[in-house]
Amino acid sequence: MAGNIDMWWEKRALRSIDQLKLWQDNPRLDPAESHITLADFTEELISIPSDKQSFMELISSIADKGYLSFDPIVVWKDEQDRYVVAEGNRRVLAMKLLRNPSKSPRSIRKFVMQQAELIERDSIDKVRVCVAPSFEDCEWYILQRHSTSTIQRRWERLQQQRWIVSLCDKYSNNLEVIRSKTGFTRSEIEKTLRYVKLRDLSTRNEVVKLMDTQEKEIIYSHRIPMTIIERWFDSADVRDAWGLQYSGSDIKITSNESSFLFAYAKLLKRILNSDKYPDEVVINTRTVPEKNTEILKSLPAVLDSQDVVDPQDTSSEARGGADKPNTNDATKDTEANNVGDKEKTSSDKATEKKKLTETQIEIRW
Repeated sequence: MAGNIDMWWEKRALRSIDQLKLWQDNPRLDPAESHITLADFTEELISIPSDKQSFMELISSIADKGYLSFDPIVVWKDEQDRYVVAEGNRRVLAMKLLRNPSKSPRSIRKFVMQQAELIERDSIDKVRVCVAPSFEDCEWYILQRHSTSTIQRRWERLQQQRWIVSLCDKYSNNLEVIRSKTGFTRSEIEKTLRYVKLRDLSTRNEVVKLMDTQEKEIIYSHRIPMTIIERWFDSADVRDAWGLQYSGSDIKITSNESSFLFAYAKLLKRILNSDKYPDEVVINTRTVPEKNTEILKSLPAVLDSQDVVDPQDTSSEARGGADKPNTNDATKDTEANNVGDKEKTSSDKATEKKKLTETQIEIRW
């Protein structure tokens, strides 16, 4: 085990806060976003209201009591001889902002400036850190603190998923290596990879084109409420109705792909905007899977693989299911496309329908 070398995690070395580099690949961050400035890192970490509140409380605590190093900050030295923070990025970021409040994002700059007045900035000029021999040692340490087998506070689902995906990339999808390094079972790893693939389907053009600007932002930032998505697709009745099969870490859509993605898009819209569908069952962790049958009936039906359907036809008659969203930009665009379809020749329609016919689609890692 990498972490047993010299018991480095029990030692502390004094390092300048200003010289510590925040970790770009921190699982708490969205890999789709660019993080260059302190404001970039901060905006990402406070994008969710509860996380924003927690981070502001951290800043207030440091401003009031100073930095208390009960939990170690862990760093490693990269190829450019820079100390990169593997564990403790939020604390380091909070101290960096208190030392340079003007670098805070506008949304919290006034608050940070007020807190910075309460602390002697030189008191957080340097902190004691654990210097890991390598990034691999940092990996081992992080997993001891955040894995499902540790008594420490676990990562959120999405953070853990991102971490496992990064390990798959690093170790060429060798699940046995990943299992030995993480302590997760093979089935846990395979399940996580399936969830990631299902989440990635939400970025397909067939799904995104039905979303408004705010919905697209959530989807591209991978902030979909994964617990709901996991419960939905973990239900055998949903997989049977939607034609979805699991095989190890792979997922396979055996139904008509176009209708599957259309129904998935409507599911996401219902999850993200329950207030726009007052007459429908709210889709959340309290209703999935308990009310799956009712929810399935209220969503567009997913057709068999041999069926042909025009993806622009949003009527419930065409899809065999209900489809009653409130009027929004995405629906207006779809209706406009319907008008255009009526003007197409029968030859054009036949060609399009031929392209849409699919026996099955297999998605592999």
